[in-house]
Amino acid sequence: MRTITPTGSTPLLKRPFVHGAWDCWQVCADWYAREWGVEFETFQRDDGWWESAENASLYEQHYEAAGFVRVDRPQRGDMIVMQVGRTAHPNHAGIYLGTDPSLPGEDSGVFGPGPFLLHHLYGRPSEIIVYGGPWHDRTRLILRHKHAR
Repeated sequence: MRTITPTGSTPLLKRPFVHGAWDCWQVCADWYAREWGVEFETFQRDDGWWESAENASLYEQHYEAAGFVRVDRPQRGDMIVMQVGRTAHPNHAGIYLGTDPSLPGEDSGVFGPGPFLLHHLYGRPSEIIVYGGPWHDRTRLILRHKHAR
């Protein structure tokens, strides 16, 4: 058996899902690296960590150490942390893009008034969606990085 881990610069949109390598956390980390030059430590995470209350709640326990603070209203560049599906912990994150869905060097194919969210849902290609309705209802944390512009 062989393990293949994706490396290199990958577009933020339409990347395939690979938990622990190309997943919701990684699309957020890559956005911060490209847009603001902020680098995060690569950390190991087991698939399904969110399913048991006995496991650590990774987003809730580590956001402050990663340089984030909680805020009440999102602005472009904030990380939206959500609880998706039957889960013991918030298990999904995306980047709030506000009314501007553009990503340098990539065609989002998205238009309209927004607001928009870049995210990478489990088992699906990464994409930009309208942030509202059920996505807003699933939101548990709105996090702003100390390097927010």
